[in-house]
Amino acid sequence: MKKFLFLFAVLGACGGAEDPAATEEPIQGGKRDPNDPAVGLVWFEGGGFCSGALIAPNVVMTAGHCVGDPVAGFYTGTGSQATDVGALPIGKLTKHAVSAQLAHPSYSSRGGCPNSTFDVGLLRLAKPITGVKPLGFAAQPPKKNATCSAVGYGMHDDGTQTTVEQKRRATETVEAIDATSVLVKYKSGIVDHGDSGGPLLCGGKIAGATSCGTDGSGADHVEAYYARTDTIRDWIAATVDGWR
Repeated sequence: MKKFLFLFAVLGACGGAEDPAATEEPIQGGKRDPNDPAVGLVWFEGGGFCSGALIAPNVVMTAGHCVGDPVAGFYTGTGSQATDVGALPIGKLTKHAVSAQLAHPSYSSRGGCPNSTFDVGLLRLAKPITGVKPLGFAAQPPKKNATCSAVGYGMHDDGTQTTVEQKRRATETVEAIDATSVLVKYKSGIVDHGDSGGPLLCGGKIAGATSCGTDGSGADHVEAYYARTDTIRDWIAATVDGWR
């Protein structure tokens, strides 16, 4: 299988200004998600987006490669189907300003795929979000063959058109775990462009942040990697405490 980073080129999970319909292997399966209010869209000042999850009233977890450029805001809501990445997120989204952003100290964009560093980033919100329960973290990595859920705003192909910026949820099967990542395989869907930084939810808790993936010859062969979060919970907790 060919490996690729979920960045702005090839088959990246961060949405860029490119035409999504021009890329390969759009997301398979999944369904629109009216729930998961803690999961939102991370929009860059220069355009393009990732996904993220509220982990404290004023802190959002995303991917490390999603905090390399200035972030304009964290948007909550279900979103609306868009056929390309516009100048700003559209429809059914509420903006929350971002005041600081930080990648895990070991993160490197040269870490490969799977990323051998922790591809995790955090955003500090200018004001806490009220009325939304932040997501907690799993204390241990998921077990092999466990069914977990992906949530994000990335690309979706329904067979007639490719759309972005609408929150979707899909199930994935855990294939393997290493020191810094969790490998998953398509079950009812798989992450793609724009899903970077979105959570892997196992038992309702965050087990990873969408990082990168591989393309295959069909839906059953598409895989993705998440940055493990259980082993860096102390860094996450310390950063959250420092940002209170």
